[in-house]
Amino acid sequence: MRALQRERRGGGGVDRRPGEPWWHQVATEEGAEEHVPHGELQRAALTALVLLAVLNVADIVLTELLLSRGGIEMNPIADALLASNGALLAKLALVVLLGVRFARHGARVITLCFLWLVVGVYVFVVVLNGVQLVAAG
Repeated sequence: MRALQRERRGGGGVDRRPGEPWWHQVATEEGAEEHVPHGELQRAALTALVLLAVLNVADIVLTELLLSRGGIEMNPIADALLASNGALLAKLALVVLLGVRFARHGARVITLCFLWLVVGVYVFVVVLNGVQLVAAG
């Protein structure tokens, strides 16, 4: 395993392996990469995780409302979780695991981008569920 090197820029620092692309860097506690400060990465990760938790709860509530009005769950895994009342627990457990991962290993730019992509997908799902609920009357 190659050792991490320390880069200094503008009083901050990032840990990364030699030749590693910028999107794999992790901002350190005492400093930050000049374009993405450590505090901003942490805030963006926390905001995304909170939004993901809220969107997951909204998804389950709206899905349950749709199912009570005769709708069907198209995802077989979600259908099984909803039938066993384990959907909320499973979804929130994944958000907690992601939070633990960020707390232990820091927020990498590429991981944070993926996390925000997932938030975007859940926004779409929740809006779609809401539109279907309104259409169902």
